Amino acid sequence: MKSFIKKIVFLVIISLSIAHLAVAQHKTKTIHGYVAEQIGKEEQPLIGASVMWLGTTLGTVTDEKGHFELKYPSNDPQAHLLVVSFAGYKTDTVNIHQANTHQHGRETHIEIILQPLELKTVTITAGKTDELSPMRVDVLTTKDLRKAACCNLSESFETQASVDVSFSDAVSGAKQIHMLGLDGVYAQISSENLPAVRGLSARSGMYFIPGTWIRSIDISKGAGSVVNGYESITGQINVELIKPFEETERLFFNTYVNQFGRVEQNIHWRKPLNSKWATATLLHASGQRFREDFNQDGFLDAPQFSQLNGISRWQYNGEKMEAQLGVKALYDDKMGGQLAFRKNTPVMRGSIYGFRWENQRTEFFSKIGFFLPKPTESIGIIVNATNHRVKSLWGDTRYNGKQQYFMFNSIYQNQFGDNHILKAGVSAAIDYYDEQYNLSQRTRHERVAGVFTEYSFTLPRKLVIVAGLRYDRHNLAGHVVTPRLHFKYDFSPLTSLRLSAGRGMRFANPIAENMGYLVSNRQLNIADNLLPERAWNMGGSLHQKFLMNDRNGSVTVDFFRTEFENQTIVDLDSDPHQLKIYNLNGRSFANSLQLQAEYQLAEGFNVTGAYKFYDVRAQIGDKLRPVPFIPKHRAMANAEVDIKRWRFDLTVQWYGAKRLPVAPTVGMPMPGDDHSSHTNPTGAPYWRAYSPHYFLINSQVTRVFRTWEVYMGMENMGNFMQMHPIVEAENPWGQHFDAGIIWAPIMGRMLYAGLRIMIE
Repeated sequence: MKSFIKKIVFLVIISLSIAHLAVAQHKTKTIHGYVAEQIGKEEQPLIGASVMWLGTTLGTVTDEKGHFELKYPSNDPQAHLLVVSFAGYKTDTVNIHQANTHQHGRETHIEIILQPLELKTVTITAGKTDELSPMRVDVLTTKDLRKAACCNLSESFETQASVDVSFSDAVSGAKQIHMLGLDGVYAQISSENLPAVRGLSARSGMYFIPGTWIRSIDISKGAGSVVNGYESITGQINVELIKPFEETERLFFNTYVNQFGRVEQNIHWRKPLNSKWATATLLHASGQRFREDFNQDGFLDAPQFSQLNGISRWQYNGEKMEAQLGVKALYDDKMGGQLAFRKNTPVMRGSIYGFRWENQRTEFFSKIGFFLPKPTESIGIIVNATNHRVKSLWGDTRYNGKQQYFMFNSIYQNQFGDNHILKAGVSAAIDYYDEQYNLSQRTRHERVAGVFTEYSFTLPRKLVIVAGLRYDRHNLAGHVVTPRLHFKYDFSPLTSLRLSAGRGMRFANPIAENMGYLVSNRQLNIADNLLPERAWNMGGSLHQKFLMNDRNGSVTVDFFRTEFENQTIVDLDSDPHQLKIYNLNGRSFANSLQLQAEYQLAEGFNVTGAYKFYDVRAQIGDKLRPVPFIPKHRAMANAEVDIKRWRFDLTVQWYGAKRLPVAPTVGMPMPGDDHSSHTNPTGAPYWRAYSPHYFLINSQVTRVFRTWEVYMGMENMGNFMQMHPIVEAENPWGQHFDAGIIWAPIMGRMLYAGLRIMIE
């Protein structure tokens, strides 16, 4: 252990020494700008407009406020011609020396107004996908997130098709995501490229990121970048939060309330201290006090909870370096179970069944960037430290966990000419787990150090290739080699093909990741010496843009396959009274096909539709069978109308049948059910091998004023519910009790309202 710490200290000293040599150098010149359209006397920002230096591949897109930031080309620091384009508008080549600009130090600020097209001309645009990236990336901006309440990250994916959201059990209220047909634990979820949802927070971490804190979400399908580690298997979800130096409102308030008594308050405060320093404080408080039991099974439909959450962050933008650092703190307490359960209820078998889940989490992060002699060179140093404690109780079963995590990452980047970019670096991490489940204790101490390199080759408007390779020495997994490859080819300005392949590795946390199934009387049976999970992911997408009736549209088809070398199998089928967790002994794979179309029906009226097909199977017990709770077919449609100061949003989601695991008790098995031999005394709710298909409909209307917005919405408008979510709810201490067989919402129609106040 001491030698490992010495290695980390040595790496830090080397990186800081290199960075010290850069302090005397100059910062790359940067241009900041604003792209908008003129509507009467008002200007409206254009979101996703493409901005590129003429004759180069250096470019960016505008954010949800119409702003952009772009560095000057390394081979021409005096460049002055920008090409600005947006679908439905005339492409403009702007001379920044003659346009509406002003200087601020070494930075140039420019304002660009695009004119609508009068002829049927097709332009190259960037929309809800990152057009410049060789990866298949969907971008959700603040505008997308405000289509729904989005109280936290787990509720931020309702209006898109790439990520599926579902409940994990009928007691805790926890939600989980699926990506490419697999559990969300196989997607690397980060906050500003720092680990965010992993380990003990795998099932609760998305609740810890309030929706109003989020500036954007990048959803990358398939193998991710080696720069961010080896854990990504099905993709990466990176959340960008509000930063101190952003050109957003100085003060922001948000209030949310729903009919079930859930109340949320958010306050953001952002203050520039001088030309180089700025700070921001993000605060969140939420809770639910109503005790509802609409299905009358004697259990709370949603737990009571209290959460306090905050970030204090600082940002420095200097001539020789840039830095961000901050501290996060969170306290979250949930209580559920039978209606009569309270915090002071005695915990003993045969008494009132209760559920408690308490999280305490603190985190420190720092990101420092240094500018080297050449304007194309830089070094970044990232440090992250987290301490997370969990205390939980369900029935008379106790689970306590502690995770301590430290990560260091140093990244060097250099651009050679206009076509070549090289990234390289070293990283190190320590991850310590101490878990106690009743009388048994599990500890795991991971120590890993690695090196990586990533090379990018670009031909302007034609070809992008990104090849990455990293090597890590892991004290438990041994030698870990992670290759990744991404390819993008533009057949024309309207048609592009993306391909990717890569390998990933992760360690499962069998208790923390399956707590929803433990809200039952299943006996937990974990195999000794679980191996790390390893898998290959391969796939691609074809993106076609078009102009029809002078309106923009696009069609995207993507297919990905994930093939496991080893997987931690969660077996609910072999024995209905046990939860078995063991290493894969056979095959496991997931195929995901998605078709998506977007079109602008009229000015301010956009529609999106998508269909997904999943084929997800694994060797569970002695049979290769479909993984439970994954619908083979799924579809969604979203319509948004933005007219003057009104916004209307409607989302319809359809879920096909899902295979259900063996229930502890079986009343009437469905015809053709291959589990009919696993029968127990009848008298439980009706059970079937596959769930029925169902629809979920959500809507929201927002009224926009100059400095504030008021919104109202309804979720699950069709009032569809799983009527008997808990097996033998009347006998929670019996051997057949199970609250983990959840395939649909357990709460019906829900009305909510909120208010946003923005002070410049």
